[in-house]
Amino acid sequence: MYINDFLKQLAQEIGLNSLEMDVNNTCRLVFDDRINVDMEATDDNMTLWIYSVIGILPVNNREKFYERLLSANLFGKETGDAAFAVDTNTREVLLITKVNLEKIDFQDFINLLELFVDRAEFWIDEIKRIAEQSLSQDAQISDIAAGVLRA
Repeated sequence: MYINDFLKQLAQEIGLNSLEMDVNNTCRLVFDDRINVDMEATDDNMTLWIYSVIGILPVNNREKFYERLLSANLFGKETGDAAFAVDTNTREVLLITKVNLEKIDFQDFINLLELFVDRAEFWIDEIKRIAEQSLSQDAQISDIAAGVLRA
């Protein structure tokens, strides 16, 4: 089955007039007005990349940040078999998965999409939490440094 067949069926189920890949073979779905899920099909329409920008690479504490992401990647335990990637040009952190369209039916596609959106939502919130924790630690270090300089 081709991705446009899946999208057409999805559109019918959720009450949209149409839903299809654009001229670049891409499509974006937006969930809860905050989770953008992009899909890109290969030229032969047999493979689909599904991905979502889940945050921005932090300026500080990157080692700890990467450690958290990599530990979550282990055997897909916290990613639903998706993986993390970083776009070094934009500093965006992505959750990404690859789908062989020849091996799934529509219900598999929906299940995979639901799991992906759930994981993306979790990681958007988790990355915000990590960033806030990092800012809090930076503020504490700054306060300590300021106290030392005042003495």
